Amino acid sequence: MKISTIKVNRTFISYKIVFFNSFIIFTCVLSASGCFSTPKANSSTSSANYLGAGDTFPVTSITTIQAEVVELDNPNKKKLIILFATWCHDSNRLFKAFEKTNILSDPNIEVIAISKMESDAVVKAWRQKKNIKTPLALDKNGKIYHQFASTGLPRIVTIGNNNKIISAQLADHPNPKNQLAKIIWTL
Repeated sequence: MKISTIKVNRTFISYKIVFFNSFIIFTCVLSASGCFSTPKANSSTSSANYLGAGDTFPVTSITTIQAEVVELDNPNKKKLIILFATWCHDSNRLFKAFEKTNILSDPNIEVIAISKMESDAVVKAWRQKKNIKTPLALDKNGKIYHQFASTGLPRIVTIGNNNKIISAQLADHPNPKNQLAKIIWTL
């Protein structure tokens, strides 16, 4: 009787160890991928290290992958910046929903999506495959992205007419409606 009890306990303990190790490996992979977020990396939490509401957006213009210059310091328009990566599932889910909104056709809003540390060829191929209409630009070295977070994609940054950041939020949610709800135009 004792021998079978010991075998069951060893088997149970082995399963617990396998589960725990799998969890640790999974967490490490997500953390390295950039889609994973930690409380410190979430720009919606207050952190002196990252830009947030009330700060001036540090980029005044950016060139798209189509070689068009987007003026981000236009005082007559609100700006919507989407920081993303083509390989990130949450980014892809956000774009699928975002492309169906009327924001792209609003003449009072300037929209630009900035890819985090990806090549021109990768972003162009992704754009064509997914039929993305949003203007896309590159942040090849992550300089723009790292002013908002150390991990976590996609990020939605809204900027007012005065080039002040209204909101900078992580939009990693399985429900696209909740992702789009991160587009905030008032403090």
